[in-house]
Amino acid sequence: MPKANALPTTHRRTLFTGAIAASILSIAATRTLAAQDQDSKILSLCEQYWRLDKALFSAEWEQSGETAEQEKIIEQKINDLADERYAVIDQIVACTASTMAGFQAKATVIKSILPGSINAFNLTNDSEEIQLVMSLMNDLTKGQTS
Repeated sequence: MPKANALPTTHRRTLFTGAIAASILSIAATRTLAAQDQDSKILSLCEQYWRLDKALFSAEWEQSGETAEQEKIIEQKINDLADERYAVIDQIVACTASTMAGFQAKATVIKSILPGSINAFNLTNDSEEIQLVMSLMNDLTKGQTS
């Protein structure tokens, strides 16, 4: 009789173990998808930043207008693009990276703006550039104490 019960018990254990494994994988997949979804906002914002950055530097090259009025228009365009780019940086700062893609996207933006900005603008802890650096550092050290 014990051998007769062995097959159903083994089968039940296999099903039970399979169900647990499937649940664990499902939770892990859900967390991974949630992290990717969260970082999709960072990635989108970083793409927006790069579009604005390119437009800003293109506009700066156009700065030699033929008339004073044209120069004012170009200057306003540059100011608007710069303001919009800083608004995007503020949004990136507000997002917490969860995946390597999110960390790398933030770091790439930082790498492009920080070196020139530190000296040119006498940056302080309140500046957008430093806030972006601190945001990435907070993401990377989440849960760590100093």
